[in-house]
Parts: sequence; C-alpha cells; structure tokens
Amino acid sequence: MDSKCWSCQEETENSFCVKCGKIQPLSPAEDYFAALGLERKLNLNLPQVEKKFHALSRKFHPDFFQGKSKEEQAISLENASILNKAYRTLKDPVSRIEYLLQVEQGSKEAILCQVPFDLLEEVMELHTRLEEVHSLKEGGNSQELKKVKDYLQPELARLEASYQALKNQIQRLSDEWDGLKKEGEGREAKKLKILTDFRQILSQRTYLINVIEDIRKVL
Repeated sequence: MDSKCWSCQEETENSFCVKCGKIQPLSPAEDYFAALGLERKLNLNLPQVEKKFHALSRKFHPDFFQGKSKEEQAISLENASILNKAYRTLKDPVSRIEYLLQVEQGSKEAILCQVPFDLLEEVMELHTRLEEVHSLKEGGNSQELKKVKDYLQPELARLEASYQALKNQIQRLSDEWDGLKKEGEGREAKKLKILTDFRQILSQRTYLINVIEDIRKVL
C-alpha cells in the first residue's frame, strides 16, 4: 500500500519514495498475504511464493542500507523481519489457515484442542489403555503388555484414517474459500461458516495428532 514518504512527504511507490528514493516501512494495514504480494487465498503455488519472498528480501536486505541513515537501516531491518515472518507463516498450509482466521476474525485466539465428537468414547478408552501400558511396563508384565499393544494397533489405524479425513475436509474448505466471489448474495455468511468450520476442524486435528503420537510412542 503506497502512502506519503516519512521523510519528504511525497508520494511513494513499491515501498520507496518516488522523489527522494528512501525506503518506506511496510504498511501496518497490510497482512502477510499482502506483504508478499499475494491474494488472501489458501491454495498457494509455493515455488511462486518462495520466488516472491526472495525477490522482496533482496530488495529490503539490510546489507544494501549500511551506508544509509539510521532511520532507513531500521526500516530495512523491520521490513525484512516482516517478510521472514510472512514467509514462515504462509508456506505451511496449517499455519496459513490459522493466520487467515486471525486476520479475518480480528483475533489471535488460539485453536483449542478438542476431541472429535464421533470418537469421544473411543478416545476415552484409548487413554485408559495408554495408562495401562505404562503400568504394565513398570510391572514387567510382558504378556499383558502385548495384549494391550495388539488392541492399540488397529485403533491407531482408525485414528490415522480419521486424521486423513480431516485433511480432506481442510482441502475442501480451502477450495471453497478460494472460490468465494468478491461480491455476491450470502458471501459474508458463507465466509463465516467456512471460518467456523476451519476452527473446529483444526481443533480436532490438533487432538488427533496428540493421541496418535501418544500411541506411536508405546508401540
């Protein structure tokens, strides 16, 4: 977003003043998508994102401003920091969605860790079995330990299938988000539903990852 130069108050373009040539800070109104010159989409072409990131990083690299004023050096460092954070956030599909939730809903509320409702009873039983594994290991009862592990193996496969199903839902919602038209009747309601579904699915995803990792550790 172009504005007035902080030094001479003339017009700016592409983060530099058109008159004095001084570097300009990235606008605080810009999110990470805009900082990298991207639309607020979820299905990104990662090689293109990386290419944009490297091009902008070279443009703002502090080495190019070592002979400039302290103000310009500070702006260069801050711009480079913002770009690094933007790239780290957006190159990962999950953190990209989490960031989208933040900027769209104006909140940094953390994604909760929630048990999928359809797996509630099964997960409670799994926790009991996992506690049993630890007790059996301490008691050295290898025969009973094998029985519990034999029970956990197919349960792990079912949880991994559930996890894959959540990944499929995340992809479907990502496609829906990217397919939203800028204008149109019911757009805001559709946006809200997609964002709400994302938050719920990511919370279940977090829980499943934790349980799956707990089972893998004992098998």
